[in-house]
Amino acid sequence: MTTSPQFIGRAEEGLLGNPLSALVRASATLLATPELHAVLPKILDVAKEVLGAGAYAVWKREPDGTWHILHSQGLSPEYTEVMIRGHAQEYLTEPLLAEDVQRNTRIESRRALYQKEGIVSIMAMPLVADTNLIGTMTFYFKHGQRFPREMVDLARALANISAAAINTAELYEAQTRLRQHAVEDKKRADFLSEATVLLASSLDYQTTLNRVSEMAVPKIADWCSVFVVNAEGRLERTAVAHPDPKKLELGLRLQAKYPPSLEHGSLMYLVLQTGRSQYVPDVTEEMLVKAARSEEHLAMIRELGMRSALTVPIKSREGVLGVITLVTAESGRRLEPEDIRLAEDLATRAAAAIENARLYHQLQEELRAKREAEESLKATQARLLSAQAAAKLGAYELDVATGLLHWSPEIPSLQDLGWATMADWQAHIHPEDQPRLAEVSRTTPPGEEAEVEYRIIKPDGTVVWLLSRGRRYYDEQGRHVRTAGISLDITAQKLSEEALRRTEKLAAAGRLAATIAHEINNPLAAVTNLVFLAKYQSSDKEIKKLLDLAERELQRVSHITKQTLGFYRDTSTPRLIHANQVVQSVIDIYGNKISGRTVDIRTMLRAESPLIGLEGEVRQVISNVLSNAIDSAPRNSEIIVTSRDTRSKSRAGVLIKIADNGPGIPPEHRRRLFEAFFTTKRDVGTGLGLWVSKGIVEKHGGWIRVTTSSRPNRHGTVFSIFFPRATMPSSLKA
Repeated sequence: MTTSPQFIGRAEEGLLGNPLSALVRASATLLATPELHAVLPKILDVAKEVLGAGAYAVWKREPDGTWHILHSQGLSPEYTEVMIRGHAQEYLTEPLLAEDVQRNTRIESRRALYQKEGIVSIMAMPLVADTNLIGTMTFYFKHGQRFPREMVDLARALANISAAAINTAELYEAQTRLRQHAVEDKKRADFLSEATVLLASSLDYQTTLNRVSEMAVPKIADWCSVFVVNAEGRLERTAVAHPDPKKLELGLRLQAKYPPSLEHGSLMYLVLQTGRSQYVPDVTEEMLVKAARSEEHLAMIRELGMRSALTVPIKSREGVLGVITLVTAESGRRLEPEDIRLAEDLATRAAAAIENARLYHQLQEELRAKREAEESLKATQARLLSAQAAAKLGAYELDVATGLLHWSPEIPSLQDLGWATMADWQAHIHPEDQPRLAEVSRTTPPGEEAEVEYRIIKPDGTVVWLLSRGRRYYDEQGRHVRTAGISLDITAQKLSEEALRRTEKLAAAGRLAATIAHEINNPLAAVTNLVFLAKYQSSDKEIKKLLDLAERELQRVSHITKQTLGFYRDTSTPRLIHANQVVQSVIDIYGNKISGRTVDIRTMLRAESPLIGLEGEVRQVISNVLSNAIDSAPRNSEIIVTSRDTRSKSRAGVLIKIADNGPGIPPEHRRRLFEAFFTTKRDVGTGLGLWVSKGIVEKHGGWIRVTTSSRPNRHGTVFSIFFPRATMPSSLKA
């Protein structure tokens, strides 16, 4: 018996006087390595450096009592593949020291293995973590070896450090696996959530299933296909997906030439017949050969490169509606039991989507048959529904006994009122209309229909006009039990009538203004000539000064009459327009209104590009916006009007801006600025100016936008109007 020369050399160097000093460097290295696959070879490298045995191994004890080698050096492959069974208790307290393995009774059952491997002595140190035996660190000597106390202490210290390092690495790997599982679980949950929303988004289940299968790759698998049993009982492919178009083409050719087998005992047959999933964690060559129907078929399925496969049933209460198949291939991923649960959950949702779609289509068929059987009635109902939707016509019903009032949802303007009782409804009736409603109710004979127009005042002050038509219903004792009828929202009609009246007034005023302008032209010219003659025949300086002033004022009146006639006599043919001239002419027309409000107009008209369009309509847009700016501008303030050449979305054109420093437009009004009949000028506005202006600008191929602020320290409004440069918009060619 001898002692390891390497160990003796270390003893002579004085390193064994304090065993920990020989392991300080090793312990720092081992404990700093979190990965098990990296720490195991380092442990054996340290063992070789410190003890100098012939071979080394780290044995792992599994919970079922079996032992196997995690890592080794110096042992044959045949030895490292051996699995043994043993008891944990024998290693918990003391190491195994066998200076002669053939004589040690504790390892009698393994003597033949040692002899074949050429092992004479072994020293096995328990690896204990948190009082649990996790394995052993074993040193093998191919010559007789004595184990002095110093050597045993050094091996025990190394084993303790190694146990801590292995335990740390295993904990790290367990945490890593948990994190990976958590990530995978979240991916599965996200996928299932997205798929659920997608499946519920449409009644066209074929399209949605196709999109779901495309979502599944490569998130869940490399291949996803869906087969559904059709109305004739045949299985037909609904969807197939793969991220590689070439692979997808191969899969489609394969399924077209060799559809899934429904023969007794086939995988698809089992799923359809039993309603249970079929899981193949590892697809083997033997499986492919068995499933192939020809050499060509075998070559094609080999080319798919399948690794694992899963087929789950799409089940409903009525039976199996189809199957979903998931296959992993080139990704190298293996389908796990968690994927089975995910696929089955997906199949459950797919079943609901298919059932809902089929029920919907079945209902559609029944409705179609009913329409054919009751064509006349259905046509009448369709016209009624169409009329209700178009006319905002809704039904109401009052239960007299309870006072509960129900309104159907076809009148959007009443939806936010939340009427539940007769009293709720009466509280919103305009005070001026309440006597008329009471009179109609009092004078309408029992059983006859009554009709009345009245107004509803909403909490925000908005007025809604309603035309209601209904009748009372009585029980057998002649008691009034309910009132039912329909109501029509006629607010737009009322606003249109009012706007029409105002528009007619404006049109009449325009015609009158044009007539007046025309009629005064001749006397205006005569007076102008007379002033001219008087000015040059008079020698009195004061009189000449007054005549100069009169001549200037007459010129201004003449200019206004020409502009007024220009408004009224505008041509309907598109032509070249100079924006600066149109803007300036509108400003001149509003001269009196501007001076009357003591508002200063500052212009920076720099546009040079000509426009093409209807000059009167362009002038109308500028007039509408400028008039609003004048009305909004406070006294002694300034309105800035600019024009310049610019580009908008690669189109050249002219940008006109009209800015005022008025109070700004309140936030609640901004989104309705360009709506027809919306106005804040209750007494003078028609609510059509900006709506018409927007239509004109868009007809010319341009746009109109507004920027506004109503903050106390920064308020005002800027309207920006863009007209494209001289090209003929298609909307003006007709």
